[in-house]
Amino acid sequence: MTLLKKYVVCFLLLSLAFCLNAQESKRIVIAGKVINPDTDVIYLKASVNRIGFPDCETKQAVLDCDGSFNFSFNTYIPTDVWITYKANFLVMVHPGDSIYLEFDGTPNDRLDVLETVKIEGDNAINNRLAVSFQKLWFSKKHYSNAHKVRDAQMSFNGEQYKILCDSIYRSDRYSVDSFIVANNVSDEFKRWATNNMKLSYYTDLLMYPGRYRSYNKIKAKDWSVDADYYNFFEPNFTITPNDFISAYAIRVFFDFYSTSYYYELLLPKFSHLIGTNDKKKQLFIDSVFVSGKVDLIKDSLLRALVLTEHFAEKLIVSDVKSFERNEEIIKKYITQPYLKERLYDQYYAIKESIKNPKIEVEDNLKKFEGYDLKAVMDDVFTNNKGKVIYVDCWATWCSPCLGEMLNSKALMQEFKGKDVAFVFLCVDSQEDIWKSTISRMSLDGQHYFLSKKQSSELRSIYNIQGIPHYILYNKNGTLFERSTLRPGEVKDKINELL
Repeated sequence: MTLLKKYVVCFLLLSLAFCLNAQESKRIVIAGKVINPDTDVIYLKASVNRIGFPDCETKQAVLDCDGSFNFSFNTYIPTDVWITYKANFLVMVHPGDSIYLEFDGTPNDRLDVLETVKIEGDNAINNRLAVSFQKLWFSKKHYSNAHKVRDAQMSFNGEQYKILCDSIYRSDRYSVDSFIVANNVSDEFKRWATNNMKLSYYTDLLMYPGRYRSYNKIKAKDWSVDADYYNFFEPNFTITPNDFISAYAIRVFFDFYSTSYYYELLLPKFSHLIGTNDKKKQLFIDSVFVSGKVDLIKDSLLRALVLTEHFAEKLIVSDVKSFERNEEIIKKYITQPYLKERLYDQYYAIKESIKNPKIEVEDNLKKFEGYDLKAVMDDVFTNNKGKVIYVDCWATWCSPCLGEMLNSKALMQEFKGKDVAFVFLCVDSQEDIWKSTISRMSLDGQHYFLSKKQSSELRSIYNIQGIPHYILYNKNGTLFERSTLRPGEVKDKINELL
Protein backbone atom coordinates (compact mmCIF):
# COMPACT_ATOMS: atom_id res chain seq x y z
CA MET A 1 0.00 0.00 0.00
CA THR A 2 1.40 3.40 -0.97
CA LEU A 3 1.99 6.06 1.65
CA LEU A 4 -0.79 8.21 0.10
CA LYS A 5 -3.26 5.33 0.31
CA LYS A 6 -2.29 4.73 3.94
CA TYR A 7 -2.99 8.38 4.74
CA VAL A 8 -6.34 8.19 2.93
CA VAL A 9 -7.33 5.00 4.81
CA CYS A 10 -6.26 6.51 8.15
CA PHE A 11 -8.21 9.66 7.40
CA LEU A 12 -11.33 7.68 6.52
CA LEU A 13 -11.03 5.57 9.66
CA LEU A 14 -10.57 8.66 11.83
CA SER A 15 -13.53 10.33 10.12
CA LEU A 16 -15.68 7.24 10.71
CA ALA A 17 -14.63 7.12 14.37
CA PHE A 18 -15.49 10.80 14.76
CA CYS A 19 -18.92 10.31 13.18
CA LEU A 20 -19.68 7.32 15.39
CA ASN A 21 -18.52 9.23 18.45
CA ALA A 22 -20.69 12.19 17.47
CA GLN A 23 -23.70 9.87 17.58
CA GLU A 24 -22.76 8.40 20.94
CA SER A 25 -25.19 8.70 23.82
CA LYS A 26 -23.39 10.11 26.86
CA ARG A 27 -24.36 10.32 30.52
CA ILE A 28 -25.26 13.60 32.17
CA VAL A 29 -25.00 13.93 35.95
CA ILE A 30 -26.88 16.60 37.90
CA ALA A 31 -26.14 16.69 41.64
CA GLY A 32 -26.57 19.28 44.31
CA LYS A 33 -28.35 20.32 47.45
CA VAL A 34 -31.69 21.81 48.45
CA ILE A 35 -30.99 24.30 51.23
CA ASN A 36 -33.71 24.37 53.92
CA PRO A 37 -35.58 21.38 52.47
CA ASP A 38 -39.30 21.06 53.22
CA THR A 39 -39.91 17.91 55.27
CA ASP A 40 -43.17 17.34 53.32
CA VAL A 41 -41.39 17.39 49.94
CA ILE A 42 -38.85 14.57 49.79
CA TYR A 43 -38.52 14.23 46.00
CA LEU A 44 -36.78 16.32 43.37
CA LYS A 45 -37.53 15.76 39.67
CA ALA A 46 -35.55 16.30 36.51
CA SER A 47 -37.82 16.40 33.44
CA VAL A 48 -35.69 15.94 30.32
CA ASN A 49 -37.06 17.64 27.21
CA ARG A 50 -36.59 15.14 24.39
CA ILE A 51 -36.60 16.58 20.86
CA GLY A 52 -39.40 15.06 18.79
CA PHE A 53 -41.33 13.61 21.74
CA PRO A 54 -44.40 15.20 23.34
CA ASP A 55 -43.64 14.04 26.89
CA CYS A 56 -40.64 14.71 29.09
CA GLU A 57 -38.56 11.84 30.41
CA THR A 58 -38.82 12.24 34.17
CA LYS A 59 -36.09 11.25 36.63
CA GLN A 60 -36.84 11.38 40.34
CA ALA A 61 -34.35 11.62 43.19
CA VAL A 62 -35.07 11.20 46.91
CA LEU A 63 -33.43 13.93 48.95
CA ASP A 64 -30.91 12.84 51.59
CA CYS A 65 -31.47 14.06 55.14
CA ASP A 66 -29.32 17.14 54.45
CA GLY A 67 -31.13 17.94 51.18
CA SER A 68 -28.52 16.43 48.84
CA PHE A 69 -29.63 14.82 45.56
CA ASN A 70 -28.10 13.12 42.54
CA PHE A 71 -29.53 11.79 39.30
CA SER A 72 -28.32 11.02 35.80
CA PHE A 73 -29.60 10.28 32.31
CA ASN A 74 -28.22 9.69 28.83
CA THR A 75 -28.53 11.87 25.75
CA TYR A 76 -27.11 12.04 22.24
CA ILE A 77 -27.70 15.75 21.87
CA PRO A 78 -27.81 19.00 23.88
CA THR A 79 -31.11 19.75 25.61
CA ASP A 80 -32.61 21.66 28.49
CA VAL A 81 -34.08 20.09 31.61
CA TRP A 82 -36.75 21.17 34.08
CA ILE A 83 -35.55 20.92 37.68
CA THR A 84 -38.62 20.70 39.91
CA TYR A 85 -38.85 20.84 43.69
CA LYS A 86 -41.74 23.07 44.79
CA ALA A 87 -41.34 25.26 41.72
CA ASN A 88 -39.32 24.58 38.58
CA PHE A 89 -36.64 26.13 36.38
CA LEU A 90 -34.62 25.19 33.30
CA VAL A 91 -30.99 24.06 33.12
CA MET A 92 -29.05 23.66 29.84
CA VAL A 93 -27.02 20.45 29.38
CA HIS A 94 -24.75 18.71 26.85
CA PRO A 95 -23.82 15.03 26.51
CA GLY A 96 -21.24 14.21 29.20
CA ASP A 97 -21.93 17.27 31.38
CA SER A 98 -21.59 17.18 35.15
CA ILE A 99 -23.51 19.97 36.90
CA TYR A 100 -23.83 21.02 40.55
CA LEU A 101 -26.94 22.93 41.75
CA GLU A 102 -27.94 24.57 44.99
CA PHE A 103 -31.16 26.43 45.75
CA ASP A 104 -33.41 27.28 48.68
CA GLY A 105 -36.27 24.83 49.30
CA THR A 106 -38.39 27.37 51.19
CA PRO A 107 -40.02 29.40 48.35
CA ASN A 108 -43.02 28.11 46.39
CA ASP A 109 -42.75 30.68 43.61
CA ARG A 110 -40.42 30.15 40.63
CA LEU A 111 -39.07 33.72 40.65
CA ASP A 112 -38.25 33.47 44.36
CA VAL A 113 -36.48 30.14 43.82
CA LEU A 114 -34.46 31.57 40.90
CA GLU A 115 -33.10 34.27 43.22
CA THR A 116 -31.42 31.51 45.26
CA VAL A 117 -30.04 29.25 42.50
CA LYS A 118 -26.28 28.64 42.35
CA ILE A 119 -24.75 26.61 39.50
CA GLU A 120 -21.26 25.17 39.07
CA GLY A 121 -19.67 22.63 36.74
CA ASP A 122 -19.92 22.26 32.98
CA ASN A 123 -21.64 25.04 31.03
CA ALA A 124 -21.89 27.09 34.25
CA ILE A 125 -21.63 30.49 32.52
CA ASN A 126 -24.53 29.81 30.18
CA ASN A 127 -26.60 28.32 32.99
CA ARG A 128 -26.07 31.33 35.24
CA LEU A 129 -27.25 33.49 32.37
CA ALA A 130 -30.20 31.11 31.91
CA VAL A 131 -31.19 31.69 35.54
CA SER A 132 -31.13 35.48 35.00
CA PHE A 133 -33.02 35.13 31.72
CA GLN A 134 -35.78 33.08 33.35
CA LYS A 135 -36.33 35.85 35.90
CA LEU A 136 -37.13 38.06 32.91
CA TRP A 137 -38.99 35.49 30.82
CA PHE A 138 -41.28 34.20 33.60
CA SER A 139 -42.06 37.64 34.98
CA LYS A 140 -45.56 38.88 35.89
CA LYS A 141 -45.67 40.61 32.51
CA HIS A 142 -45.16 37.26 30.77
CA TYR A 143 -48.08 35.66 32.60
CA SER A 144 -50.26 38.71 32.04
CA ASN A 145 -49.63 38.40 28.30
CA ALA A 146 -50.43 34.67 28.47
CA HIS A 147 -53.85 35.51 29.98
CA LYS A 148 -54.50 38.07 27.23
CA VAL A 149 -53.69 35.45 24.59
CA ARG A 150 -55.94 32.86 26.22
CA ASP A 151 -58.88 35.29 26.44
CA ALA A 152 -58.36 36.37 22.82
CA GLN A 153 -58.52 32.77 21.62
CA MET A 154 -62.16 32.73 22.67
CA SER A 155 -63.45 35.90 21.01
CA PHE A 156 -61.00 37.42 18.50
CA ASN A 157 -61.11 36.72 14.78
CA GLY A 158 -57.92 35.51 13.12
CA GLU A 159 -56.66 38.95 12.10
CA GLN A 160 -57.32 40.49 15.53
CA TYR A 161 -55.59 37.58 17.21
CA LYS A 162 -52.49 37.89 15.01
CA ILE A 163 -52.28 41.63 15.75
CA LEU A 164 -52.29 40.88 19.51
CA CYS A 165 -49.63 38.15 19.17
CA ASP A 166 -47.47 40.40 16.97
CA SER A 167 -47.66 43.17 19.57
CA ILE A 168 -46.58 40.82 22.38
CA TYR A 169 -43.82 39.38 20.18
CA ARG A 170 -42.36 42.85 19.46
CA SER A 171 -42.31 43.62 23.17
CA ASP A 172 -40.72 40.24 24.01
CA ARG A 173 -38.16 40.68 21.25
CA TYR A 174 -37.08 44.05 22.59
CA SER A 175 -36.64 42.59 26.10
CA VAL A 176 -34.74 39.52 24.89
CA ASP A 177 -32.51 41.49 22.48
CA SER A 178 -31.71 43.97 25.26
CA PHE A 179 -30.76 41.12 27.59
CA ILE A 180 -28.53 39.55 24.93
CA VAL A 181 -26.69 42.84 24.23
CA ALA A 182 -26.30 43.73 27.91
CA ASN A 183 -24.79 40.36 28.83
CA ASN A 184 -22.49 39.74 25.83
CA VAL A 185 -23.78 36.16 25.56
CA SER A 186 -22.43 33.18 23.61
CA ASP A 187 -23.94 32.14 20.27
CA GLU A 188 -25.52 29.09 21.91
CA PHE A 189 -27.17 31.11 24.66
CA LYS A 190 -28.42 33.67 22.13
CA ARG A 191 -30.01 30.83 20.14
CA TRP A 192 -31.59 29.33 23.29
CA ALA A 193 -33.10 32.64 24.45
CA THR A 194 -34.24 33.68 20.98
CA ASN A 195 -35.89 30.31 20.33
CA ASN A 196 -37.79 30.54 23.62
CA MET A 197 -39.22 33.84 22.38
CA LYS A 198 -39.80 33.01 18.71
CA LEU A 199 -41.22 29.50 19.19
CA SER A 200 -43.50 30.75 21.96
CA TYR A 201 -44.89 33.26 19.45
CA TYR A 202 -45.39 30.55 16.82
CA THR A 203 -47.02 28.28 19.40
CA ASP A 204 -49.55 30.93 20.43
CA LEU A 205 -50.50 31.43 16.78
CA LEU A 206 -50.79 27.69 16.10
CA MET A 207 -53.09 27.23 19.12
CA TYR A 208 -55.72 29.63 17.84
CA PRO A 209 -57.86 27.65 15.35
CA GLY A 210 -58.38 24.64 17.62
CA ARG A 211 -58.89 26.70 20.76
CA TYR A 212 -61.35 29.05 19.03
CA ARG A 213 -63.44 26.11 17.84
CA SER A 214 -63.31 24.47 21.26
CA TYR A 215 -64.30 27.60 23.21
CA ASN A 216 -67.15 28.38 20.81
CA LYS A 217 -68.30 24.77 20.31
CA ILE A 218 -67.76 24.91 16.55
CA LYS A 219 -67.12 21.73 14.55
CA ALA A 220 -63.93 21.53 12.49
CA LYS A 221 -65.85 20.95 9.27
CA ASP A 222 -67.83 24.17 9.83
CA TRP A 223 -65.00 26.68 10.37
CA SER A 224 -61.32 27.18 9.67
CA VAL A 225 -58.90 30.11 9.45
CA ASP A 226 -58.22 31.89 6.16
CA ALA A 227 -55.64 30.33 3.87
CA ASP A 228 -53.12 33.11 4.51
CA TYR A 229 -53.31 32.82 8.31
CA TYR A 230 -50.09 30.77 8.46
CA ASN A 231 -47.93 33.29 6.61
CA PHE A 232 -46.39 34.24 9.96
CA PHE A 233 -43.74 31.53 9.52
CA GLU A 234 -40.36 32.81 8.37
CA PRO A 235 -39.50 31.82 4.76
CA ASN A 236 -37.75 28.44 4.68
CA PHE A 237 -38.52 27.87 8.37
CA THR A 238 -36.80 24.81 9.82
CA ILE A 239 -35.13 23.45 12.95
CA THR A 240 -31.38 22.69 12.91
CA PRO A 241 -29.21 20.64 15.32
CA ASN A 242 -27.85 23.95 16.64
CA ASP A 243 -31.34 24.67 17.96
CA PHE A 244 -31.59 21.47 20.01
CA ILE A 245 -30.40 23.19 23.18
CA SER A 246 -33.84 24.89 23.09
CA ALA A 247 -35.54 21.53 23.57
CA TYR A 248 -38.33 22.78 25.84
CA ALA A 249 -39.42 25.50 23.43
CA ILE A 250 -39.18 23.09 20.50
CA ARG A 251 -41.12 20.35 22.31
CA VAL A 252 -44.03 22.68 23.18
CA PHE A 253 -44.00 24.16 19.68
CA PHE A 254 -44.11 20.71 18.06
CA ASP A 255 -47.12 19.73 20.17
CA PHE A 256 -49.05 22.15 17.95
CA TYR A 257 -46.94 22.24 14.78
CA SER A 258 -47.05 18.46 14.27
CA THR A 259 -50.75 18.17 15.06
CA SER A 260 -52.75 21.41 14.82
CA TYR A 261 -50.87 22.97 11.90
CA TYR A 262 -50.99 19.93 9.64
CA TYR A 263 -54.49 19.13 10.84
CA GLU A 264 -55.61 22.49 9.45
CA LEU A 265 -53.67 22.06 6.18
CA LEU A 266 -55.01 18.55 5.58
CA LEU A 267 -58.52 19.14 6.98
CA PRO A 268 -60.26 19.47 3.57
CA LYS A 269 -59.32 15.87 2.77
CA PHE A 270 -61.17 14.36 5.74
CA SER A 271 -63.45 17.00 7.29
CA HIS A 272 -66.52 15.01 6.18
CA LEU A 273 -65.30 12.03 8.26
CA ILE A 274 -64.74 13.82 11.58
CA GLY A 275 -66.55 12.05 14.42
CA THR A 276 -66.87 8.77 12.53
CA ASN A 277 -66.65 5.47 14.41
CA ASP A 278 -65.98 3.53 11.22
CA LYS A 279 -62.53 1.93 11.60
CA LYS A 280 -61.82 1.96 7.86
CA LYS A 281 -62.53 5.69 7.70
CA GLN A 282 -60.37 6.28 10.79
CA LEU A 283 -57.52 4.40 9.08
CA PHE A 284 -58.00 6.66 6.06
CA ILE A 285 -57.64 9.77 8.25
CA ASP A 286 -54.45 8.36 9.81
CA SER A 287 -53.11 7.63 6.32
CA VAL A 288 -53.88 11.20 5.21
CA PHE A 289 -51.92 12.56 8.16
CA VAL A 290 -48.86 10.38 7.58
CA SER A 291 -48.66 10.68 3.80
CA GLY A 292 -49.60 14.36 3.94
CA LYS A 293 -46.75 15.19 6.31
CA VAL A 294 -44.28 13.25 4.16
CA ASP A 295 -45.39 15.13 1.03
CA LEU A 296 -45.65 18.61 2.55
CA ILE A 297 -42.31 18.74 4.41
CA LYS A 298 -39.23 18.97 2.22
CA ASP A 299 -36.58 19.50 4.91
CA SER A 300 -35.40 16.04 6.04
CA LEU A 301 -34.79 16.90 9.72
CA LEU A 302 -38.07 18.78 10.09
CA ARG A 303 -39.88 15.85 8.46
CA ALA A 304 -38.21 13.38 10.82
CA LEU A 305 -39.17 15.47 13.86
CA VAL A 306 -42.79 15.83 12.75
CA LEU A 307 -43.14 12.11 11.99
CA THR A 308 -41.52 11.18 15.30
CA GLU A 309 -43.98 13.42 17.14
CA HIS A 310 -46.87 11.82 15.23
CA PHE A 311 -45.95 8.23 16.06
CA ALA A 312 -44.89 9.05 19.61
CA GLU A 313 -48.37 10.51 20.17
CA LYS A 314 -49.86 7.28 18.83
CA LEU A 315 -47.71 5.17 21.13
CA ILE A 316 -48.68 7.23 24.19
CA VAL A 317 -52.22 5.91 23.71
CA SER A 318 -50.89 2.39 22.94
CA ASP A 319 -51.71 2.55 19.22
CA VAL A 320 -48.99 0.14 18.07
CA LYS A 321 -50.93 -0.73 14.91
CA SER A 322 -50.35 2.71 13.40
CA PHE A 323 -46.63 2.26 14.04
CA GLU A 324 -46.65 -1.18 12.39
CA ARG A 325 -48.69 -0.05 9.38
CA ASN A 326 -46.21 2.74 8.70
CA GLU A 327 -42.93 1.08 9.67
CA GLU A 328 -41.45 1.41 6.18
CA ILE A 329 -42.03 5.17 6.34
CA ILE A 330 -40.50 5.27 9.83
CA LYS A 331 -37.39 3.42 8.65
CA LYS A 332 -37.03 5.60 5.55
CA TYR A 333 -37.53 9.04 7.07
CA ILE A 334 -36.58 8.74 10.76
CA THR A 335 -32.89 7.84 10.69
CA GLN A 336 -31.44 9.98 13.49
CA PRO A 337 -30.46 7.76 16.49
CA TYR A 338 -31.80 10.23 19.06
CA LEU A 339 -35.23 9.91 17.38
CA LYS A 340 -35.27 6.37 16.01
CA GLU A 341 -33.89 4.51 19.02
CA ARG A 342 -36.18 6.18 21.53
CA LEU A 343 -39.21 5.68 19.29
CA TYR A 344 -38.46 1.97 18.86
CA ASP A 345 -37.78 1.57 22.59
CA GLN A 346 -41.25 2.97 23.28
CA TYR A 347 -42.82 0.71 20.67
CA TYR A 348 -41.22 -2.48 22.05
CA ALA A 349 -42.06 -1.54 25.66
CA ILE A 350 -45.73 -0.92 24.85
CA LYS A 351 -45.96 -4.04 22.67
CA GLU A 352 -44.60 -6.15 25.53
CA SER A 353 -46.85 -4.41 28.05
CA ILE A 354 -49.95 -5.22 25.98
CA LYS A 355 -48.85 -8.83 25.60
CA ASN A 356 -47.76 -9.33 29.22
CA PRO A 357 -49.17 -6.63 31.51
CA LYS A 358 -47.70 -6.69 35.00
CA ILE A 359 -50.44 -5.80 37.43
CA GLU A 360 -49.32 -5.76 41.05
CA VAL A 361 -52.80 -6.16 42.53
CA GLU A 362 -55.18 -7.92 40.11
CA ASP A 363 -58.01 -7.62 42.66
CA ASN A 364 -57.98 -3.85 42.04
CA LEU A 365 -59.11 -4.45 38.44
CA LYS A 366 -62.81 -5.12 37.94
CA LYS A 367 -65.40 -5.34 35.21
CA PHE A 368 -69.12 -6.08 35.42
CA GLU A 369 -70.04 -7.75 32.16
CA GLY A 370 -73.76 -7.91 31.45
CA TYR A 371 -74.69 -5.36 34.13
CA ASP A 372 -75.66 -1.71 33.93
CA LEU A 373 -73.65 1.18 35.38
CA LYS A 374 -75.58 1.02 38.67
CA ALA A 375 -73.85 -2.27 39.53
CA VAL A 376 -70.45 -0.65 39.01
CA MET A 377 -71.24 2.40 41.16
CA ASP A 378 -72.87 0.24 43.87
CA ASP A 379 -69.60 -1.69 44.11
CA VAL A 380 -67.64 1.58 44.33
CA PHE A 381 -69.75 2.90 47.21
CA THR A 382 -69.93 -0.46 49.04
CA ASN A 383 -66.16 -0.86 49.04
CA ASN A 384 -65.49 2.71 50.15
CA LYS A 385 -67.99 3.43 52.91
CA GLY A 386 -66.93 6.33 55.13
CA LYS A 387 -64.32 7.54 52.62
CA VAL A 388 -63.99 10.54 50.35
CA ILE A 389 -64.17 9.11 46.82
CA TYR A 390 -62.31 10.73 43.92
CA VAL A 391 -63.40 9.29 40.56
CA ASP A 392 -61.34 9.67 37.38
CA CYS A 393 -63.26 8.98 34.14
CA TRP A 394 -60.68 8.30 31.43
CA ALA A 395 -59.86 6.31 28.29
CA THR A 396 -56.71 4.65 27.01
CA TRP A 397 -56.79 6.71 23.79
CA CYS A 398 -57.17 10.06 25.59
CA SER A 399 -53.81 11.85 25.75
CA PRO A 400 -54.99 14.52 28.24
CA CYS A 401 -56.27 11.71 30.50
CA LEU A 402 -52.89 9.99 30.46
CA GLY A 403 -51.12 13.32 30.92
CA GLU A 404 -52.87 13.71 34.30
CA MET A 405 -51.91 10.27 35.58
CA LEU A 406 -48.57 11.43 37.06
CA ASN A 407 -50.49 14.05 39.04
CA SER A 408 -52.90 11.32 40.15
CA LYS A 409 -50.01 9.20 41.39
CA ALA A 410 -48.61 12.13 43.37
CA LEU A 411 -52.06 12.84 44.82
CA MET A 412 -52.53 9.21 45.87
CA GLN A 413 -49.14 9.24 47.56
CA GLU A 414 -50.04 12.42 49.43
CA PHE A 415 -53.28 10.92 50.82
CA LYS A 416 -51.88 7.44 51.44
CA GLY A 417 -53.26 5.99 54.69
CA LYS A 418 -56.10 8.52 54.86
CA ASP A 419 -59.83 7.99 54.25
CA VAL A 420 -59.65 8.75 50.54
CA ALA A 421 -60.43 6.27 47.75
CA PHE A 422 -59.14 6.77 44.21
CA VAL A 423 -61.39 5.17 41.62
CA PHE A 424 -60.65 5.01 37.89
CA LEU A 425 -63.48 4.33 35.42
CA CYS A 426 -62.10 3.45 31.98
CA VAL A 427 -64.58 4.16 29.17
CA ASP A 428 -64.81 3.24 25.48
CA SER A 429 -61.50 1.36 25.43
CA GLN A 430 -59.97 -2.05 24.68
CA GLU A 431 -59.47 -4.31 27.68
CA ASP A 432 -55.91 -5.42 26.81
CA ILE A 433 -54.76 -1.81 26.34
CA TRP A 434 -56.54 -0.85 29.61
CA LYS A 435 -54.46 -3.42 31.51
CA SER A 436 -51.31 -2.43 29.61
CA THR A 437 -51.74 1.25 30.48
CA ILE A 438 -52.25 0.53 34.18
CA SER A 439 -49.20 -1.73 34.10
CA ARG A 440 -46.92 0.74 32.31
CA MET A 441 -47.89 3.58 34.60
CA SER A 442 -47.74 1.46 37.78
CA LEU A 443 -51.06 3.05 38.61
CA ASP A 444 -52.49 2.35 42.05
CA GLY A 445 -56.13 2.74 43.02
CA GLN A 446 -59.34 0.90 42.15
CA HIS A 447 -59.87 0.28 38.44
CA TYR A 448 -63.11 -0.50 36.62
CA PHE A 449 -63.37 -1.39 32.95
CA LEU A 450 -66.68 -0.16 31.56
CA SER A 451 -68.44 -1.82 28.67
CA LYS A 452 -69.70 0.22 25.73
CA LYS A 453 -73.19 0.30 27.29
CA GLN A 454 -71.86 1.28 30.74
CA SER A 455 -69.67 3.99 29.16
CA SER A 456 -72.70 5.44 27.40
CA GLU A 457 -74.71 5.38 30.66
CA LEU A 458 -71.89 7.15 32.51
CA ARG A 459 -71.76 9.94 29.94
CA SER A 460 -75.54 10.33 30.02
CA ILE A 461 -76.07 10.21 33.81
CA TYR A 462 -73.22 12.61 34.63
CA ASN A 463 -73.62 14.73 31.48
CA ILE A 464 -70.00 14.12 30.50
CA GLN A 465 -69.17 16.04 27.33
CA GLY A 466 -65.46 15.21 27.29
CA ILE A 467 -62.73 13.42 29.19
CA PRO A 468 -60.86 13.44 31.44
CA HIS A 469 -63.78 14.05 33.77
CA TYR A 470 -63.54 13.97 37.56
CA ILE A 471 -66.19 13.36 40.23
CA LEU A 472 -65.76 13.94 43.97
CA TYR A 473 -68.02 12.37 46.62
CA ASN A 474 -68.05 13.14 50.34
CA LYS A 475 -67.82 10.46 53.06
CA ASN A 476 -71.57 9.90 52.89
CA GLY A 477 -71.41 9.03 49.20
CA THR A 478 -73.06 12.32 48.20
CA LEU A 479 -71.87 14.06 45.05
CA PHE A 480 -69.78 17.09 46.06
CA GLU A 481 -68.41 18.40 42.75
CA ARG A 482 -67.38 17.21 39.31
CA SER A 483 -65.84 18.03 35.90
CA THR A 484 -63.03 20.51 36.67
CA LEU A 485 -61.38 18.70 39.57
CA ARG A 486 -58.08 17.75 37.96
CA PRO A 487 -55.68 15.92 40.30
CA GLY A 488 -53.31 18.86 40.51
CA GLU A 489 -56.13 21.14 41.70
CA VAL A 490 -58.29 19.00 44.01
CA LYS A 491 -56.08 18.61 47.11
CA ASP A 492 -57.72 21.40 49.16
CA LYS A 493 -61.22 20.16 48.40
CA ILE A 494 -60.35 16.62 49.49
CA ASN A 495 -58.89 17.97 52.72
CA GLU A 496 -62.08 19.95 53.23
CA LEU A 497 -64.13 16.72 53.08
CA LEU A 498 -61.89 14.64 55.37
